[in-house]
Amino acid sequence: MPHSRRSLGLALISTVVSLSLPVGADPAADARKSIQAAYDSVSVAVEKRDIKGVTAFYTPDFQTTQRDGRRITLAEERRQIQMMFLMMKNIKATQIVQTLTLKGNLATVTAKTHMEGIMFDPDTKRSHKFAGDNISLDSWVKGSRGWMLKNSRTLNERTLLDDKPQQ
Repeated sequence: MPHSRRSLGLALISTVVSLSLPVGADPAADARKSIQAAYDSVSVAVEKRDIKGVTAFYTPDFQTTQRDGRRITLAEERRQIQMMFLMMKNIKATQIVQTLTLKGNLATVTAKTHMEGIMFDPDTKRSHKFAGDNISLDSWVKGSRGWMLKNSRTLNERTLLDDKPQQ
């Protein structure tokens, strides 16, 4: 019987210790995982040309600020995405969280986006190889629907058309 008491005692201690460990102890890591999953979903939606999927994680008051300071509303963003879908085929996209700072229910993320595909130029009636890289500073808010993208500001971007840099 002493052996079973010791086993019971060890099991009890093990249970107490495991219950005292914090669950989800790293909120920043949890936020990073959730936000990366959202970016991954958006990338898949881009490849499927699914406008609703692309904007599924945007807040209703979402806005993006381009490098020149011009602000774009969610409605304008949707129009631009739709135009891109009409002009491009074989789109591949990836988005990666580079840095994340968490303050309560607000996450500030530096994200890198890469997109490539074949772009059709309606003026010349020719197809061109397109590749673009973008670094953005994104503000995510956590609410009842999870993490949602509220604001995105382009920090840097580079576009290649037929492997030639564009301005």
